[in-house]
Parts: sequence; structure tokens; C-alpha cells
Amino acid sequence: KFKTANDKESLRAKMACSLIKNKKQYIGKSPSEIREIFGDYSGHYFSDTIPAYLIEIAKKEDEDSWQIVFLLNNDWKVSNIVIHKNCCGSFKKSILLKLPI
Repeated sequence: KFKTANDKESLRAKMACSLIKNKKQYIGKSPSEIREIFGDYSGHYFSDTIPAYLIEIAKKEDEDSWQIVFLLNNDWKVSNIVIHKNCCGSFKKSILLKLPI
């Protein structure tokens, strides 16, 4: 269901708790195995090679976006699964204010 809910972040958010609770079954899997199970990555965490899936997208500037991230070890295997705050409105503002014109 997670794989087919690509454009339904609210459904994915409801599944996130279960995914974290059962994360042992995904530990040791490769990114390609995660992609096969959960579909193409919809989030981003430092690199396109780290599996990340958006589970909540901010609708307004003052809201947060959240994603599930499959952290990888040195052997490029899943070592942990975490929920990560992707960005927030005030962070975007501070970055934009520092950019040269």
C-alpha cells in the first residue's frame, strides 16, 4: 500500500509508525531492495542514493514537511529507519535572506 500511495502522503504518514515499529525486517537491505518494496524515492536526505519518502508535505509556509529515511551504513545497507523533519518555513526564510542578489 505504501508503494501505491505515492501521491497520498497522509496515507503514508499513517503507515510510518508501523514501519518504524517493524524496522528490523528492513535492516540490512540495499537501497535497490528498498526501492523495489516501497517504490521510487519521493524525499531527499543529503543524497539521491539514500532512500527517503515524504510522508507529510507542508501546505503553508509555517508548516513542516516530514519524511521517512532509510539510513545506510558503510556497506550501503540499511542500518536504521528514522522520521526526519525535511524543512521548515523559518529555515527557508533564513536561507533566502543570505543568498546574494
